[in-house]
Amino acid sequence: MSRKVIVGVGVWAASVGAIVAVMTGDNRAVSLRIWLAAFAVWFGLAVLHRLFAEVPLEHNRLRLAVRWRRRRPPVAGPTVGDLRALESLVMRSRDNERAFVQQLRPRLIALADHHLPMTHGLDPRRRPDAAAELFGPMAWIVAPDGPPGTPTIAELDAVLDIVLGDDANSPIGRTVIDA
Repeated sequence: MSRKVIVGVGVWAASVGAIVAVMTGDNRAVSLRIWLAAFAVWFGLAVLHRLFAEVPLEHNRLRLAVRWRRRRPPVAGPTVGDLRALESLVMRSRDNERAFVQQLRPRLIALADHHLPMTHGLDPRRRPDAAAELFGPMAWIVAPDGPPGTPTIAELDAVLDIVLGDDANSPIGRTVIDA
């Protein structure tokens, strides 16, 4: 027998002993009824657990009945460390051409490939000339074979505004740090 079964039997034995010890004299019938009701609930839960143990967790009618058994693991989002590393990369790429070309530019290109079809209806891989026209003089920043150089923070901010489709006249506004 497993440890779980042994602990379960021990808990039930202790509860039975407590019920019998508390209820003495004329209340023994009540004690027996309480114990039998608790045993029936425990047995019913054990049967349901055994029944649903092999049910595949797919989208079906039993999904709600099985949801309490297994929870989805939480989706990991960006952590503070990830954001600090990205901030450090942006700051390094202002002065270091190699950091920009090898590390930051591929991330910017991936962002553009992902967001431009949603924000502007434009696939930069299929229509690079239209993407270059959209970015204007800052097209070299997101061009895979762009010229070497390092962009300023204002240029990076303008590229992100275009990629994400942010309106320059939005009431929230964005702060540009010139360094």
